[in-house]
Amino acid sequence: MLPIVRYPRFAEKFLPGLSGVFTKPQLKHFARYLTRLVVCENKTVMGINRSFMGRNDQSALNHWLTDSGWSEEKPDRARKAMFLNFFRAMRPKRGVLVVDDTISHKTGKHVEGVNIHYDPSEGRYVLGHQLVTSELVIGGLSLPLDFELYRRDEGQPDFKTKQELFRILVRKAAEVGIPFARVVMDVWYFNRKNVECVEEAGRDWVAGCKSNRLILMPGGWTSISAYIEDVPRSKHREVTIRTEKGERRLWAYAKNVTMGG
Repeated sequence: MLPIVRYPRFAEKFLPGLSGVFTKPQLKHFARYLTRLVVCENKTVMGINRSFMGRNDQSALNHWLTDSGWSEEKPDRARKAMFLNFFRAMRPKRGVLVVDDTISHKTGKHVEGVNIHYDPSEGRYVLGHQLVTSELVIGGLSLPLDFELYRRDEGQPDFKTKQELFRILVRKAAEVGIPFARVVMDVWYFNRKNVECVEEAGRDWVAGCKSNRLILMPGGWTSISAYIEDVPRSKHREVTIRTEKGERRLWAYAKNVTMGG
């Protein structure tokens, strides 16, 4: 691979917002680290250092990553401040906060925070970091906001479930002023505490729901799947949704119900 002689355009636009966070040498290390993570496959300290023209000894970058006293919270606050400035100019009205979990696969068993997790996309247990993430979607724009590392319960005093991490991310986004009108979650995160958290933040929510969940009807509790079988087709209405692949036609039925649990 040819040596890198300048930073990519996305990094050059981002760096001025961090001038008050890092010293000039630290900002250089950050820029090189960010560039290498995005454009190169070898993401080791030595690999990053070797990628650039006019490089210093790799120990300087290694020291900045492992022993330097800078706080990861400060560049994160600066990043969100840049987001908010962008949003003020954009004036979005219908932002959606998407909260979900994902697994970053790893091979080293001694990496900090790594553990065995079930990966539903592969149908097996894998080694990796499990992250609960939040992402803002506005029209065709998608921006990653935050993440929380989920650590399996091994008796640690600060253990938090993925449901608790979900609520932390929602509150974080609301507290810093991220412009979202609703939260989207899948069936795993659809429960009373999470819904109450979203509503306390003054936002709406959309969630997936298992068909075996119980709802209260005049005749007693029944499953959603049993109830929907008795809803006549005439009660449904046609809805057209625009997607990247074109328009989709769906049939929708809406009803306010009391749901168990």
